[in-house]
Amino acid sequence: MKNTHKEEIHMKKTNKKKLLKEKLVKRQFLLCLIVVLLMSAYVSAEGINVLSSKAKVLSVTDGVLEEEQDEFDTQQTLKRNIQLIGVQVTSGKYQGRELFIQHEALEESLGKMTAKPGDRLIIDIIEEDGYFQSAHITDYQRDWFIYLLLAIFILVLLETAHLSGLKTLVSILLSFVLILKVLLPLVVQGYDPIFLTLVIALLVIMITMLLKNDNPDKSWSVVIGSSFGILVAAGLAFLATKLINLTGLSLDEIGVLWALTDGKLSFSGLFTAGIIISALGAVLHVAITIASSVDESFNDNPELSLKELYREGLNSTRDLAGNLSSTLIFTIMGLSLPLLVHLKANGEQLIKIINMDIVAGVLVIALAACIGLMVTIPITALTMAVFKTKVANRNLESGF
Repeated sequence: MKNTHKEEIHMKKTNKKKLLKEKLVKRQFLLCLIVVLLMSAYVSAEGINVLSSKAKVLSVTDGVLEEEQDEFDTQQTLKRNIQLIGVQVTSGKYQGRELFIQHEALEESLGKMTAKPGDRLIIDIIEEDGYFQSAHITDYQRDWFIYLLLAIFILVLLETAHLSGLKTLVSILLSFVLILKVLLPLVVQGYDPIFLTLVIALLVIMITMLLKNDNPDKSWSVVIGSSFGILVAAGLAFLATKLINLTGLSLDEIGVLWALTDGKLSFSGLFTAGIIISALGAVLHVAITIASSVDESFNDNPELSLKELYREGLNSTRDLAGNLSSTLIFTIMGLSLPLLVHLKANGEQLIKIINMDIVAGVLVIALAACIGLMVTIPITALTMAVFKTKVANRNLESGF
């Protein structure tokens, strides 16, 4: 009878703690959400005078030629094919308004734009003191296909993962808000991109764990392990910027960014911040997997020692670490494939290619992210094993 009564008291205490924990998790998530919204509202840009809008081509007048002499070869005359394009704005402040835009159709350009009636375009509308001044064409509308793929992705994710998939979507959405509405505007204003990105990465990790509604031991293990991994990747990137003068940008991109930000932008900081974001998803994923594995091992056998729990965590993620590393490398290299093909077609030698700033930057991003991923594994496994061992000791001391 004594044991039964004791077990009932223990169950009541456990249920009470569980309810308090769930209330705490909900409050923490609400607090994180409020912080995200306040930060995005605080740094929102004002005074924009270039408005990007969608437009539909109504009419095109071709064949307006303008001739001018080549400034380098006075014997050669250059011809410019100017289209007079009538468009109707279909989004934004000037929606419904019809405009006529002069557009140069480049005849010998790989990415040439030659408008036709019915085409859907993106245009930039220039304002001064809030009044329309001019407009020009910037590109074709491509977002409709991206939205289609996004809708398919959401449907497949929800069908496959159900509630877990919904939580993932919320986490991704809040992460995008933090990056687009907080990180980018503040970086452009000259704030330190490394510090900002580390803060945002920590917020993303906390939001993800709060959404999962996991126990505090698991959440803190993931936060500590993934933070270590991200710091290692960031440290390696920072060393690369100092030791081998790396920016990860081409000379043209550096010049444009320098001009647009009035020289306030830290290129080395921007490169390091990029590696933090690149590594975040993989590092967080492997940390959650390890913490879950150690948690399951402890639940199956609470008598396992710290060393045994640590080994269980390492053994459970050996294949995962290799797969994630290869995924990171191939993804980053795949995005750089057009550049590599261009360099090879141009006859550049390997010694020159691998030492180019932009190519070396891609390699450092891939390798630093993978090293950060590897560091996350033992740190998370050890942290979770320590927490679980303490739980086991507390249970023994209380007599349960």
